[in-house]
Amino acid sequence: MDLTRLKEYVAERVTPKPVEYERIDAVISEVLRRVRGALEAYGIEAEVTLEGSVAKDTWLSGEADVDVFIQVPPRDKSFLEVECLSAIRKGLEGYPMVERYAEHPYIEAYAGDVRINVVPCFRVERGGWLSAADRTPYHTSYMREKLTPMLRREVRVFKRLLKSSGIYGAEARVKGFSGLLCELLTLNYGSFIDLLKAASKWRRRELIDVEGYYRGRAADALKLFPEPLIVVDPIDPGRNAAAAVAEDTMWSLVSISRLLLERPDIRFFYPETFRLDLGALRDSLEKTRGDFIALDIGEVDAVVDVVWSQLYKAEKVLKRLLLEAGFKVIRSAAWSSPDNHCMIFFKLEEGELPPTYRHVGPPVEMGDDSGKFLGRHLRAWDTAAGPWLEDGRWIVEKLRRYRRADQFIADNLADGGGSIGIPGRIRERLKNGFKVLVNEEALALAGVPGALEEIQRFLSGRPIWLDASL
Repeated sequence: MDLTRLKEYVAERVTPKPVEYERIDAVISEVLRRVRGALEAYGIEAEVTLEGSVAKDTWLSGEADVDVFIQVPPRDKSFLEVECLSAIRKGLEGYPMVERYAEHPYIEAYAGDVRINVVPCFRVERGGWLSAADRTPYHTSYMREKLTPMLRREVRVFKRLLKSSGIYGAEARVKGFSGLLCELLTLNYGSFIDLLKAASKWRRRELIDVEGYYRGRAADALKLFPEPLIVVDPIDPGRNAAAAVAEDTMWSLVSISRLLLERPDIRFFYPETFRLDLGALRDSLEKTRGDFIALDIGEVDAVVDVVWSQLYKAEKVLKRLLLEAGFKVIRSAAWSSPDNHCMIFFKLEEGELPPTYRHVGPPVEMGDDSGKFLGRHLRAWDTAAGPWLEDGRWIVEKLRRYRRADQFIADNLADGGGSIGIPGRIRERLKNGFKVLVNEEALALAGVPGALEEIQRFLSGRPIWLDASL
């Protein structure tokens, strides 16, 4: 199947059917009625509007999220967090709901399998933003005006590709492409296939400016925005709509685009279902070349975005320390279950190092540095041999403080890791206990939903979208 026919096939699958529109419209009507009634009962003056992908008609079949915004006149932010949230909770009584947090709290509820986000924000003039959510109604109006039925169809195909590749969403866990960004990129390039062709040739610091705010002065935009991908927000030229996209996520899309253009395959859009092969995983862990380590942190009490941002930071800290201690880290990854059970995985060339290592000192001709080197190492407890001269430099053989990576991690986290820079919520959880599991010991994590599947994916070392090119 060529790419054009493949795109049309996917478009048919992701475009909602009339019965889905009817169902979503019923949910929207009920939610708007409830929320407006609750706001009136609480005496809150507000404009209640439908926003997001449903309002823009870019949602995917079977995946509707209803975003309702409560726009209140400008006042103290605490009003959004206290009075507005109380009214929202009252209006949504009977729905399963949970409080989420972006820049400020909002309520996530469910009507069956339809997720409903009710977000308070300020009703402000364009450019007078008091919170990040204040831009959303302007984004919705802009995209509703710009997107044609054909472009909405193209957007849906692009979203399906990114979702199946694991790079859709601007949240801290994904660091990927938001729905708005998908729409802007499709609008800029005019079609899904032209978007792929352009993305396949992106370079670092790619600049995309749909409204041409920086036409003739790209250097100003490059100076203003430090991120690897720059997409100027059409309703706020001082904002990068792609700021959340991590560099590796950008390069993932570049690679996916090249592969899909070269070899179109339905698996890019609908990957084969992943199934845990416990026997293969056990074999992998028992016979792994090098060592696998799983740090089981436990459940962290924080909102999801905070959990993931702190978890990524903890992973970076531990990886850096392992490298500094002489352990060769092949790769590492952070992971959390839906209930915030957090883990960090490491694959090492070897989990146990030789007892000593060679440390190269300064050239002899550097008198002051040579003196300091000798003073530091000549009678030190951890000097196994030397110092000696070799090719004009001082060399010394040192004893390692830690030979085993698991022990190194455990000791550095014994106090929660505050002394090494582990962030607050992760640190507090570590103080209550943790486990460092090596190789087949990780099978003990079977009780954590999704953990063994994630370990199997990690050990494969290959992103899911790369399987489609095999």
